[in-house]
Amino acid sequence: MGVGATIYYPIQVKGGLFYTGDPHFAQGDGEVALTALEASLRGTVRLTVLKKGDPSLPHRGEFTQPFAETEDYWIPIGLDPDLDEAMKESVRESIQFLSDKLDMDRSVAYAYLSAATDYEVSQVVDRTKGVHGLIRKTDFLEYVDVAMNVGGTLIKPVVHNNEFYVPIRTISELLGGTVVWDNKTRTTQIKLGTKNISAQIGSDVYSINDKLVFNSNVPKLLNGETVVPVSVINEILGAYVNWTTIDKMLTANVSLSKKQ
Repeated sequence: MGVGATIYYPIQVKGGLFYTGDPHFAQGDGEVALTALEASLRGTVRLTVLKKGDPSLPHRGEFTQPFAETEDYWIPIGLDPDLDEAMKESVRESIQFLSDKLDMDRSVAYAYLSAATDYEVSQVVDRTKGVHGLIRKTDFLEYVDVAMNVGGTLIKPVVHNNEFYVPIRTISELLGGTVVWDNKTRTTQIKLGTKNISAQIGSDVYSINDKLVFNSNVPKLLNGETVVPVSVINEILGAYVNWTTIDKMLTANVSLSKKQ
């Protein structure tokens, strides 16, 4: 989980109630000891109540396990005091999701999960153990439509090397910024709110208000446009990007952060 992730929780107590805590800067898959790299963090969350049958829900079956979504993955989660049962729950949730949301035959879904989905142990240190699957979204582009929603304007991302790329000029201008292209240096100069951003084709170093910032997601020139992975919109431009899958429409909703 990280900035922009969506997670669905079954409501287990009257009134819902919500609590979050125990943040970690880092944690190994499995978490076998009592502590990870403990930290103090301040987060922003948005809570939405979804009634049974809502098309936003991961599947139409009984909703008993959490389910998450990020830019790259759908993440079915299995929780149980028995690690074997947690694994089974995660696989069951995976099949239910692929069957209900993407209309895959359940036997085909089962075979796909074995061949192409990674299952990781979330943690074993607590009484309730956790396993989560990582279902790659780019494996299912024939099943879904993909769009980035910026203030009601829909932009179709380009898939390159199994990542979603979007034109940085278009996104910046829709967010209220101005963009200048320097053909000699192959650099895009962006003015967005209080930020002055420079992004050079093929460079993993961005400039934000004259401060150099490393980011492994480099700008590329595709079909005459400067494009960047969707994650750059958050990490460099500072906008929120939240992913949701409704029916067969996969949408990245973009809005400026409060810091902007």
